[in-house]
This record gives sequence, structure tokens and C-alpha cells, in this order.
Amino acid sequence: MSAQGNEDIVSQLPLEGLFRMNIPALILLCCLSAALAQEPKAIPKRHPAKPVLSESFAKAGLRALIAIEDAEGDPISGEAKKAYQEAEAEYDPEKPAEAKMFSNLTIYSLLRSMNNLTKGANGSMSDEAQEKAKEEMHAQEVKCSWALQTAFRHRVAIELPASCNRKK
Repeated sequence: MSAQGNEDIVSQLPLEGLFRMNIPALILLCCLSAALAQEPKAIPKRHPAKPVLSESFAKAGLRALIAIEDAEGDPISGEAKKAYQEAEAEYDPEKPAEAKMFSNLTIYSLLRSMNNLTKGANGSMSDEAQEKAKEEMHAQEVKCSWALQTAFRHRVAIELPASCNRKK
């Protein structure tokens, strides 16, 4: 075989163009192929669950929660009672997620009522002890409310947060 015959064979190969490429283009091609060969990384989700609460119930539940939190004295009277009744009207008992969140809202209301009764019944405690107990109850209510507000805002149902359990 002559040298001319070898050149003809090489010119017929599809890779013949690669041998004539310049070095930067070859490096770019190698980097690009390495990047494409990697598995894609999973993108973290912003919200762990899809919304399962209807928009109308989530809004009504959030309004009721805030009204109960802001209520002075009995948390189910006045504006808080009206907001609670609106949430009750919007919730669909056939949807387990909405039933769970309405139950959480009711338990939060009961927690506030019990805390208010406890605050008024601590006459035998020293002023310092009463103040400490009030601060602890308030901190508990804030933690409970924050967790429930977050769930209503994201339209997801959550289990009753531990912070919503009455402390003895």
C-alpha cells in the first residue's frame, strides 16, 4: 500500500476532522462531554408538599388564627368568634386535610382559653412566679401559632405541633 492509499482511507473516516482541530477546541469538546456525562443534581423543592387546603379555607383559617391570637380575654368572642365561624363555614369535612387543620385551630383556641383561665387563677403565686408563668404561656402560644400560620400560608395540613400541647 502506498502513502497515497493511506491518506485516502483516513479521509474517508468520520473522525478525520478531529485530527485537524486546534487544541482549544479539543479541550472545550472534552470539557463539554464531561459535563454532559454527569447526572443532574436534584433541585430542592421550596415547599415539601403540594397545597391540600382550599384557598378559601386557608385564608379563613389564617384570619381566624390571627384573630384568636390577638383576642383579649376569651379567644372565642367578638371578632375572633366571627373569624372562627367563617373558617368553620369554609372548611370541608370531607377533606381530611381541612378537618385536621380545623381541629388544630380549635385546639389552639382551647389552649388560649386555658392559658387565660390559668393566668387569672394564679392568685396564690408570687408576682414574680405569676409573671414567669405568663411569659412561658405566651411563648408557647407564639410557637404554636407560628407553626399553624406557616401551614395555613402554604395551604398544607400538619399534625398538631408539640408546642400546642398544654403544659402542666
